[in-house]
This record gives sequence, C-alpha cells and structure tokens, in this order.
Amino acid sequence: MDNSWDKASSILATKDGYLIIGSTSSYGKGNYDMYIIKTNKKGKKIWQNTYGNFYNEYGYSAKITKQGYLIKGTKQDCPNNTDINRKCTSNVWFVSIDKNGKEISNRLLEQVNSKS
Repeated sequence: MDNSWDKASSILATKDGYLIIGSTSSYGKGNYDMYIIKTNKKGKKIWQNTYGNFYNEYGYSAKITKQGYLIKGTKQDCPNNTDINRKCTSNVWFVSIDKNGKEISNRLLEQVNSKS
C-alpha cells in the first residue's frame, strides 16, 4: 500500500490548457514538494515538475507572467534533520518558471509560522 499523498490547491486556466498547482509526496526530493502539472484543454498532461528540497514545500496559486508562470507557496526551513526538537519555520515562497516548467528563479518572503 502506498502512503504517498498528492494534493491540488488550485487550477489556472491558460490559453492552451490548464496549470494545476499543488504538492506531492509521491515525487520530488523530500517530504512534500511543490508540484505543478501542465495539461492541454482536454486535460492531457503535457509536463509535470516538482520544486523544493528535503523539507516541506507547498504550492497554492499561480499567475501568468511574460516568461511563464509565478507560483506562490510556502517553503519549510529547518536548521538540521537530526535534532528531534528542531525549530522549523515556514516562509512565503515564490517560484518563477518558464512555459515548460523549468525553474527560472525563486525567492523567500516573510515567515508565516514557526514550530519550537
């Protein structure tokens, strides 16, 4: 039995189809990664990609830009992965991608919560 979870948070209609924005624990580099799927107008997958590292990254919404898309989500940051009482923070995270899903840039903004 598979214990992985995938979740769509929003869908953005584009000229040629749809961009599905969410998170996955089935693919990617860590616990949860931001997960984007591009489909045509009939819902057939054109590409999919994950963004993030070892900790938790979630995708929530997107907007169309001149270069492609700007994805808004959150990114977790922890000092290390060995301390059971680690203090992690979550920050607003923007990822800019081109029309084919390739990451152009990303930046962290304000902290949204922390665990002590």
